[in-house]
Amino acid sequence: MNTIRWILVIPAAIVATILSVFPLHLVLFQTLTGSGFIEPYPELPERLLTPFVGAIAFVWFGSWVAPNKQLFTAKILTGVWIGGFIATWLFIPDSFELNHGLGAMGALMSLLGAVCGFIITERKLKPNSE
Repeated sequence: MNTIRWILVIPAAIVATILSVFPLHLVLFQTLTGSGFIEPYPELPERLLTPFVGAIAFVWFGSWVAPNKQLFTAKILTGVWIGGFIATWLFIPDSFELNHGLGAMGALMSLLGAVCGFIITERKLKPNSE
């Protein structure tokens, strides 16, 4: 069973990243348009938060799937996310502008999300020292 969980760490992290977009969209849509004050639906909050929440989901859920050494797995997943980000930035320089329409701001939110995902995982795993 542990072997299967180790094999599924990266695929589960990718699936969690993709699935995190749906609740984010629903919450933002209900919050921003449910009150009736904001019409039409503003896309900027969703464009900023999608890379942030996706990175958090990738690191947190991937480390959660790991059977043991979850903090080490969170470090590796954070490195994978940041390494993928750097590779994308170097080899496809216009990719962030094309995908999110935000350029450097979307990229910054993605990096910040990966770091926050690691911090969340670290705080969940370390015993409370207070």
